[in-house]
Amino acid sequence: MKKSIITYCAVPVIVILTFLSMLMVCADHDTRDGGQDSRAVADAENAIGGSVSGLSGSLVLQNNNGDDLTIRGDGPFKFATPIQRGGEYRVTIRKQPDGPECGVYNASGTALSEVTDIVVVCSYKSYPVRVTVRGLAGKLTLANNGIDTLEIDSDGSHVFNLPIVKGGRYRVTVDSKPTIQSCTVNNAEGPVNGPVELDVNCSTISYKISGTVRGLKEGSIILQNNAGDDILMDANGNFTFHDPVVKDSNYTVTIRSQPGIRPCRVINGGGKATRDVTNVSVLCSYRVVLYSAGLYNGDMGGPDGTDAKCAAMGNVSGLDAPYTAFICKSGSVSVHTMPEVYGIPKHLPVTTPGGALIAQNWEDLVNGKLRMSLETLVDQGSKNTTFWSGCDATGNYKANAKNCGNFYSYIFPPGPIPATWVPAWKTTIDDQRAASKGWTGSMMLTGNGWLSQREIACTQNAYLLCAAYGPEPASVLTAYLRFPPSHSASLLAIMIGVVGIALAAIVVIVIVRKSRST
Repeated sequence: MKKSIITYCAVPVIVILTFLSMLMVCADHDTRDGGQDSRAVADAENAIGGSVSGLSGSLVLQNNNGDDLTIRGDGPFKFATPIQRGGEYRVTIRKQPDGPECGVYNASGTALSEVTDIVVVCSYKSYPVRVTVRGLAGKLTLANNGIDTLEIDSDGSHVFNLPIVKGGRYRVTVDSKPTIQSCTVNNAEGPVNGPVELDVNCSTISYKISGTVRGLKEGSIILQNNAGDDILMDANGNFTFHDPVVKDSNYTVTIRSQPGIRPCRVINGGGKATRDVTNVSVLCSYRVVLYSAGLYNGDMGGPDGTDAKCAAMGNVSGLDAPYTAFICKSGSVSVHTMPEVYGIPKHLPVTTPGGALIAQNWEDLVNGKLRMSLETLVDQGSKNTTFWSGCDATGNYKANAKNCGNFYSYIFPPGPIPATWVPAWKTTIDDQRAASKGWTGSMMLTGNGWLSQREIACTQNAYLLCAAYGPEPASVLTAYLRFPPSHSASLLAIMIGVVGIALAAIVVIVIVRKSRST
C-alpha cells in the first residue's frame, strides 16, 4: 500500500518537475535568442538592398566599391554580402545600362537594421543640381546623395558633376566647411522633375537644433537635420545635432531609419533658425488620446482659447503636444482636417488616457466607427454627455452655424446685429445671449452622427474634448509572449505557484487514498 501511494504521488511530482524544467529551458532560450544581449545586437548582420525602376538593359551596382550586383529588370534587389550593425554602406553604379541612364538615391548610410530604402531610378532625361553659395570664407565641400562631391572656395553658382535622372531625388549635405563658419543647405532634399537650384548660406552666426526622444522601447533610430548630420538614438533622452544651422536658414529634422514595428514621428521638426531650437520632439510607440478639459459655456476665447485649455489639462496629465481642442474651428481647421493641420498621423489608434480603444484610427473616429462611447471620459455623476463640436456629421465645420461666435463669445459685438442671427424682438444683451447657440455632439453615441447632434444655448455648459499624444499604457500587450530576464521575478512566482498547487494536489490525493483504504 505504501509503495503504491508513493508511486502514485511521485508521478505528479515528476510531471511538475519536468514542466518546470521546460519553463526554465524556454526562458533561457528566450534570453539567448529572443532577448538578444547587446553583443549579439552589435554583431548582427544586415542585408543591404532597395528597388529599381525604369531599367531597360543591364545595370551593375556596387556596395563599398565591391560586391558587384547585376540587375536586368525593375523590382527589389539585395547585395550578397550583408553589413554588420553599425557598419557603413555606399552604393554606386559600376556600369550603366545601354538604354536610359540610372541614378542612386539613399546611396549611403549606417546599417542599424536591414536596409531596404536604396532607390535606383532610370530615365532618358536628367537634370543638373546647382547650388548658390553666399557668405563663404574658406573652403566648403558638399555631397549629393553621398556619392557626388563638389569642392567650393568662393561664393557664387556651382554645379554638381553628376546630373540626376528625372524621377530621382537629390540630397545635398555638407561634408566639410570652414573652421570658423557654419554652412546650411536650404531645402537640402527633394524630388527631381527639372533643374534643381539650391541656396547654401555660410556665416559665423548659427544656432543649435535640439530636442527629445520619448517612447522608444526597442531598436534604434537615426535622426537627420537637413538630410544629413546623422544622430543615432537607441534610448529615450535629449539630443543636439552636431552641426548648427546658419541664422535665418531652414532646419528640417527627419527620421532616416525607423526602429521597426513601432514607428516614430517628428513634431516641431521644421522652420527657420532665428535662435537656438530646443522644442523638436520625436515620439515613438505613441497613440492619439482623447480627453476632457472640463465643462465650459460657449465663451472659451476662440480657437486659441480652446487649445490653451486643452494644453493646460494635457500638460498636467502627462500627455504630449500638439494639444488641440477636438472641435471644428473653421472651414479649413476642422475635426476632419485635424491630422493634416496638427501633424497627427491618421493610422494611430485613438484611445482614452487609460488606454481603452475608442477607434482603430482617425478615419474610423470621424466616420462614426467607435469601439466604445466617450462617456467614460467625464464625470458620470453629472449625467451630462454633451460636448461642443461645431461639426456636421462628417467632422467638417457646420455650414451657417454661428457656434457662439466661433466659441469666442456669445455676446454679440457692438453695432447692428444681422436679422438672420437673432429674431428682431431680441434687443437686450440677455436676449442676445439666450438666442445665441452652438452645435454639440453626444458622447453617448458610437455611430455615424455622434459628432453632430443638436444646438444648445451658448449660456449652457458642455464638455470641451481635446486630442493629444500619449505614451502606451503599461497594460498594452505586445504581439508575442515571452519571459525576458527582467521578468525573472514573475517566472519565479509562476514556478512557486505551480509547485504549491502540485503539493496541495498530492496532499489531497494522499488523504483520499487513506480514507478509501480505511
